[in-house]
Amino acid sequence: MPNEIEENLEENLEENLEERVEELEKTIEKLKIHQHLGIDGSKELSENTRINAKEITIHGAGTRVKDFVLIPFTMFDAKGGAEKPRRFSGGGIYVTGDKETATEQIHKVLSAGKVLTTEEPKELVPSNRADFNKVNTVQLFLTHVPQGKKLLPFPPFAFLWANRTPIVASTGTITKGANTLTDSSARFDTNKLAGSILNLGELKESRQILSNTENVITLDDNWEAESGSYDYEVITPIFLGSANYPFTRLYVANDIRLGYGASDGTQVRYIKWGAGSPEGVVTANPGSLYLNISGGGNTTLYIKESGTQTNTGWVAK
Repeated sequence: MPNEIEENLEENLEENLEERVEELEKTIEKLKIHQHLGIDGSKELSENTRINAKEITIHGAGTRVKDFVLIPFTMFDAKGGAEKPRRFSGGGIYVTGDKETATEQIHKVLSAGKVLTTEEPKELVPSNRADFNKVNTVQLFLTHVPQGKKLLPFPPFAFLWANRTPIVASTGTITKGANTLTDSSARFDTNKLAGSILNLGELKESRQILSNTENVITLDDNWEAESGSYDYEVITPIFLGSANYPFTRLYVANDIRLGYGASDGTQVRYIKWGAGSPEGVVTANPGSLYLNISGGGNTTLYIKESGTQTNTGWVAK
């Protein structure tokens, strides 16, 4: 009888050990597969994680929110001090718009800059992102619009764009025919936005900023949109190349667009080309140029002298 009991105990022990080993093997496999996704929590950074390092690069992914400048962390030196500006860089992917609609956009973003403050990111409110004492950064975007072929009169397309601080995303009010926007929640430093571009609504209209007070932005042209409250964004374009590091060649297939805002807006001018006269054929705003590749005496260069967004008013030079 004792021998039978011992044998049963040994069998049960072996079965339990086998089951336990099998469970551990499954757990290890899961960790190998999922650890990089943070499913088990081993690779996740908590919301209040503080990274102590003199130099560090963060790569990650996330969902873009209304606030343009995303600062997921503030860097400190090895001793925990924050008396000096800390450099940062990061890269990620996010999607905006609704899936399978014309609004869907897929973005790859690269960011680099300085964090110049010890304040928590939540203190960097959208209405004060022009304060260079708090943040100074640049962002480069590769944006793909995949649904053009199905829903728009052109195939899927992509574009490369970039901006730097000051960057703002907020809500303000305008008056039709006036050239100001008022944001009662803002506390801008005077004229820190001058030279940047203000986009009203979903690129409804765009204007260049001439000056600003604490909560009033003055623009270079009057609003055509109806009076009311609108979401708006302020972006600041970057240079393409530099004086000492210019690009060797610029490849442009169809035309060169100058200005900001919608392509059919009053702020945009074009350099276009084609065979024959543009009169009655090519639509543009006054100040645009057209090159006739067919050539001919006094018919090679045309200037648009009249007619906003019309195909008439071209004069040969």
